[in-house]
Amino acid sequence: MRGYIHRNIKPSNIVLGFQDDWNEINLIDFSMACLYRSSTGKHLKKNPSTKVRATLDFSSMFHIADIA
Repeated sequence: MRGYIHRNIKPSNIVLGFQDDWNEINLIDFSMACLYRSSTGKHLKKNPSTKVRATLDFSSMFHIADIA
């Protein structure tokens, strides 16, 4: 998936490969993902009316400051 930001990286959303693919790392749960690039590759501006959603335990302090 290109052009998306996951927005919910945490240990429970990271899965490792199995057997022959043991060295693969995959992300799951894209329910909070958002598009940040258009189909032409241009960066999309942040929508100011969009609420910040996050798992606070795994958020950066800059992201949390946006929430407060």
